[in-house]
Amino acid sequence: MVSATYQLMGETWLSGTALYYISQVQTMSSPIFEKLATGSLVYLGVILTYASIFVKYAFAFMIFNNKTKIFIVSCICMFHIGIGISIQLYTFSLIMIAVEALLFTNEEYYSFYNKLQKTGIKIK
Repeated sequence: MVSATYQLMGETWLSGTALYYISQVQTMSSPIFEKLATGSLVYLGVILTYASIFVKYAFAFMIFNNKTKIFIVSCICMFHIGIGISIQLYTFSLIMIAVEALLFTNEEYYSFYNKLQKTGIKIK
């Protein structure tokens, strides 16, 4: 939530152009991300800029509800996968995903495992 608040205080995040400017940094941006941010999908960058702020705010509230926890952790993991792919911060992304995996209790992991077993997916 603090991260989203700091993003809202920045002019580039408020205008929706933050991802465009990140894509212009040659040392961090992948070529695919740069083409997406500067090509015909410029509006996608604006949508993703605001979506990242929304997901961070939603995370702070949805993490405490057991029914929404799996959804919001999945969203934030997808967000960090996107960071890893788009601006090549692989280590940061993997560390954040590992930390987010700590939000689940053993009982929640066992419950998820049992649900997978019931669907026929075999995990050893």
